[in-house]
Amino acid sequence: MHIRAAVLASEAGLDIARQPWNSLAVFAVPMVINRLIAVVVAEVRPSDLARAVRFTAKVVDRDDFVLGQAATAMADVWPPAVPPDFPLQKPVVFSFDNVPIHEFGRYRLEIRVAGEQLASLPFMVTRS
Repeated sequence: MHIRAAVLASEAGLDIARQPWNSLAVFAVPMVINRLIAVVVAEVRPSDLARAVRFTAKVVDRDDFVLGQAATAMADVWPPAVPPDFPLQKPVVFSFDNVPIHEFGRYRLEIRVAGEQLASLPFMVTRS
């Protein structure tokens, strides 16, 4: 299983017309983002089918400090009516509450399943 894509959104601002998908524009730092949503698309292997998969994600700063609480999401992965070698893509939504942002710059979203890191997705916090 691996991650194919990701999108971030928050009430702090995601201006799709002006900001790339991996950037959050905020007015000032430090601040606390009350709700940060991350949507990722996981590509599922045949061995992962027919079970519930627990994903865990955390927001990490450039000093490897975890910001706020980790978020979890469950995804039921059932085989669709497609050929067995057809890649199955499953959207997974994470909701983070009260994420502290201390400075503008680079952060990352780390995603794991069963302790195995699937992805480390960088994003930028910029001035709006």
